[in-house]
Amino acid sequence: MFDDFLPVESLRQIQTYFTTEPFTYVKSQRSRSYVFRHLDGDPLVGTSVFHHYPDPPKNAKKFPSGNSVDLLVHEIDQAAEFLSPWTGKQGESWDFFTCTPYVYPLGAGLSWHDDVRGGKSASYTFYAHAEWSASWGAELLIESRGRQGAAGTAERKAGGFGNYITPLPNRLVVIKAGTPHMVKRVEMNAGEHVRASLTGFFYTNTE
Repeated sequence: MFDDFLPVESLRQIQTYFTTEPFTYVKSQRSRSYVFRHLDGDPLVGTSVFHHYPDPPKNAKKFPSGNSVDLLVHEIDQAAEFLSPWTGKQGESWDFFTCTPYVYPLGAGLSWHDDVRGGKSASYTFYAHAEWSASWGAELLIESRGRQGAAGTAERKAGGFGNYITPLPNRLVVIKAGTPHMVKRVEMNAGEHVRASLTGFFYTNTE
């Protein structure tokens, strides 16, 4: 976990991006909906940016994308060596990474999962909203020890324990693939405040 990851002006530009760019409901996109279960509410997703990848998939952009998301992508790229204890080294554990904006409104969350599919070595989440209160929910829960079901599923067995991370603005969290985690729902106390985040994965190029 790394606080104050971006300069204040970069954070402000990304916050403006969230108020001006179009978003669609995650569940309307099959490729992104498999991990979001029916009771996870209605999070929204924006356009993904791919870095160190020559041919991004349809409906995604190659870095530099021309959007403020590039500010975070650049900083993560510059910090690649520093982040390697969690992500692994570029060229060995991963070849490229992605950056996707998400908006979690009231009632939205994300079920337990462990990011083991698709050649991922790690994931990250950056919190871009302007403010967050402890009573608004949306904490990231990370299991440090527990009794899990099949790898890659959201089914958990009772008896685990771990840590939680509050989604404070300008906080970056990096998680090794295979680590079970989930996002708690945005609580009623949040009102119209949304959890605005940029999330990505470090991938091995299997082609």
